Amino acid sequence: MRENLLRKENEAIAFIRKFYRLALSMQEDGFHVAFFRRKRFTGIACTHGTVRM
Repeated sequence: MRENLLRKENEAIAFIRKFYRLALSMQEDGFHVAFFRRKRFTGIACTHGTVRM
């Protein structure tokens, strides 16, 4: 069971990295990325804009 969880974590991290590169290639001046996971659904949302703190 632990190997299955580690595999899923690695797949999720690889997916986020891929999405990050895609978003950066589309907009260099900034973007917001939100990652969410529910029981049967995982999603990533990306919106344009710079992050201000």
